[in-house]
Amino acid sequence: MALKVPLGARIALPVVLMTLATLVLMGIALQRQKDILYDDRRALLQEHVSSALGIISHIHEKVQRNEISEDDGRRQAIDIIRSISFGDNDYVFISDFESRLLSNRGAPQTEGKVFANATDSRGFRFTQAIADLTSRGQSGFIAYEWPRPGTQKTAPKLTYVAPFMPWKWTVGVGVYTDDLESIMINLAVQFILIGLAIVAMTGVVSYFVVRSVSGPLRAMTGAMTRLARGDLSVSIEGGQRGDEIGAMAHALEVFRDNARENKRLGEEAKATEARRRQDQRQARITLADS
Repeated sequence: MALKVPLGARIALPVVLMTLATLVLMGIALQRQKDILYDDRRALLQEHVSSALGIISHIHEKVQRNEISEDDGRRQAIDIIRSISFGDNDYVFISDFESRLLSNRGAPQTEGKVFANATDSRGFRFTQAIADLTSRGQSGFIAYEWPRPGTQKTAPKLTYVAPFMPWKWTVGVGVYTDDLESIMINLAVQFILIGLAIVAMTGVVSYFVVRSVSGPLRAMTGAMTRLARGDLSVSIEGGQRGDEIGAMAHALEVFRDNARENKRLGEEAKATEARRRQDQRQARITLADS
């Protein structure tokens, strides 16, 4: 059995599909924007760690040339890295492969302490994950939850770490990413509002388009049904339109008018035949009486 889909639904379907496609594209664009924001943040972290490693490598070369002792070189490197800050009081930190903090500008009181078992609010042992990564000579990103300074509320944080193998150090930068999440929420709200506006506009346009087509077609169908039943008094609407529906209405008017004319001619022929027969009967009566 063939599926019966109303013409109005068929007309509205492309509009609905285009609306859905637009919303999907907006979702893809939103995800792409998120990727760009996080990629830029990751690139920033990598850039600062790379610069810090460059400084440490330069001092290590001086140690290798016996220009300074290794202890002095380590102290000099730690002092320089501790003095570096960027952004919103962000900084580079140094720890060893046993998770002992050697330089921590954000919390100097923690320097010299071991944080091998530190966990975030989800129970993730992020310091151990960092040490495991860099002790294998690898660099990478570690994401975890950590309270912002001066608060107890945790926020997402992203840290990039890289090893300095000659001294078995971990050099890293960690920044909070809740600002990116706020940006994404604002963008999502804007995209949703735009999407709702698109849906509303396409809905209104679709409604009037469907109404302008399906309404006259229903009226025309009703008129054709009445014509088929012999009702030639039916009124045909839409003939003044300049589109295909107007052409159909005009054709239906011609059909109705021709049917009316045929009916009139038929009635006249019947009347003429009736008069002829009456005249013939009258003639026979007159002939019989004479």
